[in-house]
Amino acid sequence: MRVSRRWYDRVFILAMGTLLSAAMASAATFTVDSTGDEPDDNTTDNVCHTAVGTCTLRAALMQASATAGADIIHFNIPGGGVHTIRPTFALPSIDDPVTIDGYSQPGSSPNTLAVGDNAVLTIEIDGSLLSGVVNGLSIFTNGCTVRGLVINRFTNPGIVIDAETGGPLGGHTIQGNFIGTNPAGTAALGNTGIGLFIRSPNNLVGGPSPADRNLISGTTASSPNPFVANLEFSSASIASINGNVVQGNYIGTDATGTLALSSANGATGLSVLSENPAGGGVIIGGSAAGAGNVISGNALYGVEIQTAGNCLSPGTATGVVVEGNRIGTDVHGAPLGNGFGGVHLGCGALQNTIGGIGAGAGNVIAYNGAKFNNGGGVVVEGGPVPSGNAIRGNSIFANTSKDTSFALGLGIDLGRNGPTANDSGDGDSGPNHLQNYPILTAITYGASTTRIQGTLNSAASTNFDLDFYSSPPCLPRPRDLLEGETYLGSTTVATDGSGNASIDVTLPVAVAGGSPITSTATDPGGNTSEFSQALILTIVPNYGPASGNTNFSLNGYHFLAGLTVKFAGVAATGINFFGFNGLSGQTPPLPPGSVADVTIDNTDGTSGILRNAFVADFLDVPSPSATEKFIANLVASGITAGCGGGNFCPLSNVSRAQMAVFLLRSERGLCYTPPPATGTVFADVPAVSFAAAWIEALAAAQVTGGCGGGNYCPGSSVTRDQMAVFLLRTAGGPSYVPPACVTPTFNDVPCSSPFSRWIEELVRRGITAGCGGGNYCPTTPVTRGQMAVFLTTTFALP
Repeated sequence: MRVSRRWYDRVFILAMGTLLSAAMASAATFTVDSTGDEPDDNTTDNVCHTAVGTCTLRAALMQASATAGADIIHFNIPGGGVHTIRPTFALPSIDDPVTIDGYSQPGSSPNTLAVGDNAVLTIEIDGSLLSGVVNGLSIFTNGCTVRGLVINRFTNPGIVIDAETGGPLGGHTIQGNFIGTNPAGTAALGNTGIGLFIRSPNNLVGGPSPADRNLISGTTASSPNPFVANLEFSSASIASINGNVVQGNYIGTDATGTLALSSANGATGLSVLSENPAGGGVIIGGSAAGAGNVISGNALYGVEIQTAGNCLSPGTATGVVVEGNRIGTDVHGAPLGNGFGGVHLGCGALQNTIGGIGAGAGNVIAYNGAKFNNGGGVVVEGGPVPSGNAIRGNSIFANTSKDTSFALGLGIDLGRNGPTANDSGDGDSGPNHLQNYPILTAITYGASTTRIQGTLNSAASTNFDLDFYSSPPCLPRPRDLLEGETYLGSTTVATDGSGNASIDVTLPVAVAGGSPITSTATDPGGNTSEFSQALILTIVPNYGPASGNTNFSLNGYHFLAGLTVKFAGVAATGINFFGFNGLSGQTPPLPPGSVADVTIDNTDGTSGILRNAFVADFLDVPSPSATEKFIANLVASGITAGCGGGNFCPLSNVSRAQMAVFLLRSERGLCYTPPPATGTVFADVPAVSFAAAWIEALAAAQVTGGCGGGNYCPGSSVTRDQMAVFLLRTAGGPSYVPPACVTPTFNDVPCSSPFSRWIEELVRRGITAGCGGGNYCPTTPVTRGQMAVFLTTTFALP
């Protein structure tokens, strides 16, 4: 729930003086030639002459507001390099049209790169000397342009554009700025709460040209309002935000578009919040070249659309179009993610459009949600219930979740509660009306075509748009939920009087054999479903005695009376059919330590499979035991198959060579294959040795530099202190360093230990509680059983 808030107090510098008001009657150009800032608002200190004399930014702003017409503020501050202006009290508000052009300063230049940002910005407005709640630039008029500035470290938004009390003022242009970063765009110097705040219609933020690109990053949260944004549009009862356009910007990244500048207390990338029943018709991106934004590396959501005011105000967030953006990837498509999810359609989000099936309209929404339970690609949830949100033609893949029930968060999640099972007749209600998704029953992979067959059960006598997607043949985790990486095409089907429609479409596109195909359904009101899934969604429990007779339950959809259930081809017994979405039974006998696919075969010819669904207990893993479920999850995820003969060898030590394989498989999934080994990285790891390629890949990822002396020590056991560093560097990347130890948790790991911060971080994340007796046992070798706990917990392996 969002906390109701006002992010700024308007600051009006009223002492313009009779000298200024009488002397200035027409538009003028004021040239700032000083970084100084007057200690008061005495107008005799603030006179800017158009040709000669000292002119501060404060003086130029005051005189521009007092001068009728569209004025211009240029810069010509002596000397080279960055010129930093540090106000000592709030800058005057902008109450008359003005263009503030930081690129006029000698030595400045706009970006010329289509990918990246090589702008040279030499005018920095730094709010670090201010106390209280103070904006950077406060615009309360129409028709202003702000370009070529660095605006950072203000205690409120870096730029405020507001028409709340002045009618439908707007028509502003914000281009070529760095908001919330240093002048190089390489480090976060965030403004507090919001970077750029707009409560006004018809403004342009960025544009399709490289020179138009803004970098908006680094915003930090402010207590007690943790839900903040780098860029926020917020409509009020008399202030519309319709007609705003956001294009070509980097929001949440650095200037290269490849690194995140968010922090743990950072922000959503872009929020559209509406308190106005007229809605929030904001265009984010576009299908034309250069129009898409990169919205990645943000701590919360990439894009959030919802009613403001703690979801209790009467307004609705409607008419927002999100097209052609990268949400969760860097500018090249590599992972950056957004912590809570890619796109959040929250309370009151109605009739918004995410993507489209036209050329260039689809967004890339990937690698999002890793920091939030039930995170995902596009999350639709909340009350007042969001509906009519069309989610079509996007590339949605590799979205994650802290929830370990599933290896991945859903690509589209209606309700933020994991997969929503179809209901017969589609009579349920909820986000996007909980629209049923199609059931795909057969795929025919051709040389130049793909035939897709299936059924849709939903509202009777209704036309539905079906969109089809493929993903690569290899799933990183055997039980990954299906998303849609590549849009293949669409068709329309009509349900009959019973709500049923047959699907049989041949698309003119070739797909690699074995590629998972999935589909969504969108009703005439614009309500798009989740992606279709395998008929079986979950099994509980996912492990048990090899002798069989373990009570289990399956959850899914399209379960028909009379179906059969098999574990690795062996029929289960005692099937108790609960209806369309569930059943229970008892497992058959299975070989110890084996992992079984579970299949169902319906009486209507449809079937479903849940890969690596059930692990039969190993002979040497007691049941119950502290490590049993972790070992089962590790095996179900395909990381290891045990040590042979139906055994897991839980008490055996893990070698450093084995750990290289385990770490990379856990972090990168089963589709990852390291490059061939060269044998030149470590003296004791020749190219032909076991795990050489994995060891060299681990070194290339800067997870380890070896054991010293140019060696890796592949046969040595991994100790528990080494394990802490291995885990966190693999999960967090080579630049990750945990907070320093302040108060030690364990008797045997003082803060003076070089491993203390890594071990303390494992404790903070709930990955370990030590070895007992208040100790961690840092130099003790890690056993295979302990390794299962460490890996499944760190990498959320289901």
